This record gives sequence, C-alpha cells and structure tokens, in this order.
Amino acid sequence: MMLNFLVPTDFSENAWNATRYAIQFFEKQPVTFHFLHIDSAGFAEQQPHLHQPGFSVSGDTGMNSRDSMQIWINRLQKLPSNPNHCYLNSINKMPFITGVREYLKTHQIVFMILGTKGASGLKAATVGSKTGEIITKVKCNALVVPEKASFSIPHNIAFTTDYTIDFTEPLIAALKRFADHHKSSIKILRVAKNKETLSTDHKRNRAYLKSQLKHINHSFHVVENKDLEDGLEAFSHKMQIDVVALIAKNLNFFQKLLFTPGVAPLTYRATIPFFIIHE
Repeated sequence: MMLNFLVPTDFSENAWNATRYAIQFFEKQPVTFHFLHIDSAGFAEQQPHLHQPGFSVSGDTGMNSRDSMQIWINRLQKLPSNPNHCYLNSINKMPFITGVREYLKTHQIVFMILGTKGASGLKAATVGSKTGEIITKVKCNALVVPEKASFSIPHNIAFTTDYTIDFTEPLIAALKRFADHHKSSIKILRVAKNKETLSTDHKRNRAYLKSQLKHINHSFHVVENKDLEDGLEAFSHKMQIDVVALIAKNLNFFQKLLFTPGVAPLTYRATIPFFIIHE
C-alpha cells in the first residue's frame, strides 16, 4: 500500500537535502511524496517569525512559484528511478500552518519530511517560531533533516526520554516502524542530573517501554550530565547515533533539545536528523 508523505518546500537547498535524504531513507517503502509549496505572502498569521529559514514560506521575489516548482520537478526526474516512489506537487496560497494542516487532511498524509538550517537556523528559534510551530502544532510524525545531514544507513537511533510521559501504543508503534525500515538498534537515553534516581511512576514507564520493545534490538542508557544538550551531544558521538527520536508531547524536554540557544555549536543539531513522534 502506498503511503502519503508530505514535503513542504521553499525550493531551497535545505528542502532539497531533506528530500534526497528521505528518498534514500524510504527507498524500499512504497511512498507517494507530496511536494507542497505554500505562498503565504499577504496572509497574516497569529504567530511571529513568519520567515523562519528552512520551511516553505514565500514572498516570491524573482522567479515565480510555478517556474520554481518546474525546476524542482526537473531535479527530481534526474534522480535514480524507484518503482516504489511517485511524486506529486502542489502550490497553495494561504497562511502557512493552515495550509499544511489542510493538506494533511485532504491527502491522507501520514508522515512529513522537513528541512532545516540545522544549528544556524535553530539556534535563535523558540517553540513559538515558525520552525517550532510546524513540529509541535501540526500533529503528524515528521523527519526533520538538518542542512548538513547526509544519508547513511541508520544503524543506531537514540530515543531520548525522561520517562515522564506515559508511553502509549501508537507512540511505541511509530518508533518501532521507523526503526524497522533499516533494522536499526534503538538506544534509549536518559540524561540524568546529579545521579537522579527514577520515581515509581518513571520506573513503571520504563518497564512498559522495555516490554513493548522486547522483539526489537534495543538497550537502555543513562548519561550523567547537568546539561541535557551536552549529554546528548556526548552520547551521539560515543554511540555513533544516526537519528535522534523524541516525543513532541513533552514540550519542555523537546524545546530544550532543539531550540535552546547555546554558546557552543552542537553537532547533533547540524548533522543528525530528528524523528518527531506525535500521538
């Protein structure tokens, strides 16, 4: 059965890199990729930062949208053909977030691929920005691909959690499906401050997660570090992490990993894709 994936595009190299990554990642999966460009010029949304880099927001200076889309299609046609994949494209004129939500509903989209500018594009962002809005307010599982990410078979997926969220069956099923594409190992990571111990509820959540992953190659890890981002950075290097997975519902945890400005650049933000899981 063909699945419908959405790729918002502003025709930038960030969007193209995300597209190429996704086409390679889902090489064996029957997918219809929907390339959507939204021209939101003239529409005022209720959120700030309408032109956060990396996503499809256009004022269309210079070349018009139809010409840009045709160039995009030509680039797609030059890629190696894959009988599992087909491509559709659309140009809509409406507010950006509204346009994405409507397209999801009308085209039975089950997954999104989003390009970002990585550390440079996210460092100054907050969850209230355009980037934060699409991956927190649009409830669809998404693969967020930084500009410097290049595809290699993802042997190791880091699933970051503090065990404060009850793991539902849909959440775990999405994680298992994602790992199954390349038979990836799931490494569950908790970054602990000052040798913090798990509460009874946290231990229950951990035990449930373990029981649900019993047929998947997985392992549990704890990194002691007062800083969550630094802990993930060190773990990513040590364990050769290819993708980081996390649950969007845990907003504070999610914001700190992706959008907290830091003094030093974080490699994982610039080079490692994030798999964002929604309920």
